[in-house]
Amino acid sequence: MFFNSKNRNPLLLILLVLLVAFTGCGNKETGLTNGTYTASETGYGGDVTVKLTVEKGKVSAVEITGADETPQIGGAAIPTLEEKLLKAKSADVEAVSGASATSKAVLAAAEQVFAEAEGKKVAEAPLKMADGTYSAAVWSFSTTYPLNVEVSIEDNKFTAISVGDNNDTAPILQTAIDYLIPRMIENQSVSIDSITGATSSSTAIKAATEECLVQAIRVAGGDEKAIRNFYVKSEKVTGDPVKMETDVLVVGMGGSGIMTATRAAEAIYAANGNDKTKVNVLGIEKAAKYGGTGAITSMPMSINPPSSVASNGGEDYVDADVLKQRWIEYTEGDAKEWAIDYMMNVSGSVTDYLMDRGFIFGPPIQGLSDPVKAVVSYGGEHHATKSEIQSYYDTIMDHYVEIGGEYILETSATDLITDGSGKVVGVRAQNDDGTEYEIYADAVVLATGGYGCDAEMTEKYLSTEYYPLTGASYNMYGMRTNDGTMLESAIQKGAATYNIGVPPMSHIGGAVAVMHDFPTTVLPGTVDFFTGRELTQSLNDIPMMLAIAPNALAVNKFGKRFVDETALSIYGNWQAGPRYYTLWSSDMINDLKTDGLKFSTLGLFINQGGWPVETPIDNIDEVMDAAIAHGIVVKADTIADLAKALNMDPAVLTETVTNYNTYCDTRENPADGITKSENTYDLFGNAIPSKYPTLEKVEGDGPYYAVVSSPWIYSSVGGLDINDNFEVLNKSGDPVGGLYAVGNDSIGVLLTEKKEYVNYGGAAQGWAFTSGYLTGAIVAEEVIDN
Repeated sequence: MFFNSKNRNPLLLILLVLLVAFTGCGNKETGLTNGTYTASETGYGGDVTVKLTVEKGKVSAVEITGADETPQIGGAAIPTLEEKLLKAKSADVEAVSGASATSKAVLAAAEQVFAEAEGKKVAEAPLKMADGTYSAAVWSFSTTYPLNVEVSIEDNKFTAISVGDNNDTAPILQTAIDYLIPRMIENQSVSIDSITGATSSSTAIKAATEECLVQAIRVAGGDEKAIRNFYVKSEKVTGDPVKMETDVLVVGMGGSGIMTATRAAEAIYAANGNDKTKVNVLGIEKAAKYGGTGAITSMPMSINPPSSVASNGGEDYVDADVLKQRWIEYTEGDAKEWAIDYMMNVSGSVTDYLMDRGFIFGPPIQGLSDPVKAVVSYGGEHHATKSEIQSYYDTIMDHYVEIGGEYILETSATDLITDGSGKVVGVRAQNDDGTEYEIYADAVVLATGGYGCDAEMTEKYLSTEYYPLTGASYNMYGMRTNDGTMLESAIQKGAATYNIGVPPMSHIGGAVAVMHDFPTTVLPGTVDFFTGRELTQSLNDIPMMLAIAPNALAVNKFGKRFVDETALSIYGNWQAGPRYYTLWSSDMINDLKTDGLKFSTLGLFINQGGWPVETPIDNIDEVMDAAIAHGIVVKADTIADLAKALNMDPAVLTETVTNYNTYCDTRENPADGITKSENTYDLFGNAIPSKYPTLEKVEGDGPYYAVVSSPWIYSSVGGLDINDNFEVLNKSGDPVGGLYAVGNDSIGVLLTEKKEYVNYGGAAQGWAFTSGYLTGAIVAEEVIDN
């Protein structure tokens, strides 16, 4: 278009200039083609997907999904990364601190979708690495010692990966070493799927290997973006499902599953004249190792094992009738009496059965806070290592295979198969390599460990009638394989539940996440009882210690005090549900700067050694700022503002603080009715006197702090309804047919939703062994008779 300068319209010219300017800016800012673009990369627990929406040439939405990321770390980072990507309108954003695996996956996928929207491909940098051996140390499952890795590089490939010093759980780490490393080398990838049941160790090995590769690229003067050459995803097998048939199918090969499968195989083997070809018992296990959580715990419940009683001069360790009555009273009649009878009368014989097959246990001792000699310790009198405990499971599994039993690892059951009458006749399953199975069986036994790792199920099934048990995902300590998939499948096909809403099992309290911002110092000449290594200490533990400090004020999500705070470290934290908050004034924080901590409280297993009492913390402000950055601490100028930041009613929290401060002054008649002890307590309920008062007011000028805290749970402890033959029942009380449940999939029959898991010690593992022991014989008899 041409204009005559003598006759031009000034207004029209201005509008044209603005139009050209705005149009130019729009193209310059985006240059994107309308549409929806998606890409996935491997994160911490599985695939992380980025979905980019472009409308009118501009980014209108960024959506990130990662269902398998750890809720408190990777899952919590996803909204932040969404916000960053949307604001930047590009993939050029920083990772979220503490969520490196998730961030890496998100940013790699984001780079792909933005490039695709621009009509480009992600630029491929030429790979150039210097030969040699490189090392890196990254944080893994252990909070005290990092995992050290060495990587050998030759001709632009990594040829060997070796794991050095670490403090990870040895049997779990070994599965990552045995399964993951060969696959990484074969595929030349740092992005293949982690090993199920060893996610932390797998992620650490991949992250350390990537760091070593980047080092080699730098030494060679190459482009660090060339690391994308090693972002190769796992290839999956495709095709029709593999169909299999067996007599007995056990889903889950932890303690309860191994016991069920072994007992069934033994009975069928004996009934067929010790002909192992007649034994058709199959176990499938989601993880790359058998043993489950049972192989990494320390002591099952065992009431009066006959061999121990004989060694004790014929004297029982427990009056079973008295303990049974206490159990009935504690569960207020909600537990099924026959189930308690099994624990009282059978669990001891199960211990002897296991010892006959290579397990080592000591005589009964006190378990948790109740002074009852009701548990037996792995390894006898000493504290057995996890490798030693795993060796017991190796022995019984060797026996199981020798008599004809079979098992498949890395295979997750996904759904029950039923016939026209609703009877369960098998399961659908999928191996981690993508192979799908249809496995048909006369008897299917669920031994999957409950649903504690599935946030949707804990939200759906945990009871809120007695305690506010929902509202967020729970922190899980240990293997994250108990996702409840088969429980949900059974429920959807008509199975009834029984006390499925029991509070999750928790003996640990602490901050919602672990920091690694400050050094962890090794203390020479010391010994850690749990690890056998030298003790450590670190300022990273300050939030963890403040989360369970007995001199704190603790409130639930409603801003109300819920417990005697001296019980926060062990048995009291669960009453608030998945989140609680300890409140701290500036005066209290400043006291830490000059005088240090008053109480030596540590989150059991989830600490880096803590920080010594009465030791000034000069940089406490820096520690708190780091915790704020991680979302572990919330800070506000007033109590009312703190309440708003925590989504609480300011009036409620203000009243709670006022009433608590009054109680601190009077030492009597707390308005909430919760009296605080003057002592702290150990794991066994023994009082630990202190020269400092446990009551300390939260007052003075702001700012105020809330430590975001959580019970760290082992598992859910409620499940399917069963009868005394362990048959799963429907809502009419009749057997579903073909379906049985053991271990934590059915432990609700021992408990009540009104209270926490019983505190005698080892009940869950005792039930796992006992229920499996009995069910194995029951299903074998069904198969033999048919």
